[in-house]
Amino acid sequence: MNERHHRLYYWIQVCSAQLRRQANAELSQRAGLTATQLGALFFISQHEGCLLKELAAGLHIGGSAITTLVSRLERQELVTRGRSERDGRAYCLRLTPQGKAAIGRAVPRVAQLNDWIAKDFTDEELAVVTRFLQTTVERIQTLPTNPQEEES
Repeated sequence: MNERHHRLYYWIQVCSAQLRRQANAELSQRAGLTATQLGALFFISQHEGCLLKELAAGLHIGGSAITTLVSRLERQELVTRGRSERDGRAYCLRLTPQGKAAIGRAVPRVAQLNDWIAKDFTDEELAVVTRFLQTTVERIQTLPTNPQEEES
């Protein structure tokens, strides 16, 4: 293994697990949501009337998982699902007033978490980290099934 990589996969996994666990605990207490549910509400708030498949793509979640997620959000009366005007076979999603209120309760804590994570880093360092994470997501989406394919 190339020492230059500094066990990146390991540290990304550890960071992701700890961040998700902390965020889920805090968001559950503050807004009665998981991080994934809040992510869905944020996406829907920015893409009002989006289709389920658009939400799935935006959250990088598969079809059956997105159906379960949206069903839970509907049961909590945070979103509504209605027929799409663009495609009568599809459903579009909209926030309810309760969904907007849940976002409002969660946003201050998310901002605090972001500030805490960014503490002691310069804007330039954070820009590099952000670029690294975005590039990693893009690369994972095109990861070859056989890693040796890339070496040839």
